[in-house]
Amino acid sequence: MATAVTCATSGILYGVIAAVIYVPCIMSCTYRSKLRSKYGLIESPAPDWVVHCLFEWCALCQEYRELQARGLDPSIGKLLLPPLLLLLLLLSLFFQDVF
Repeated sequence: MATAVTCATSGILYGVIAAVIYVPCIMSCTYRSKLRSKYGLIESPAPDWVVHCLFEWCALCQEYRELQARGLDPSIGKLLLPPLLLLLLLLSLFFQDVF
């Protein structure tokens, strides 16, 4: 079962991960790797994790432009798989107890 998630929801998830573990590039570099493998893009100028950890905002903008150039609309959202939804549920339960 996959669930459609809007751009705003993905942005909130990204913000929560950034606030909790302070390293959102862990999440975003995996999407860069998937994008490269799907469209046959070369890993340049550095490995995906280096690009995302050092130049996070530039990498996200580059990926957004790449998807737009291929005729896709990244602002619509994407499909999240159940394990990530479970993570969201656990995070929401954690924050419910904290606040």
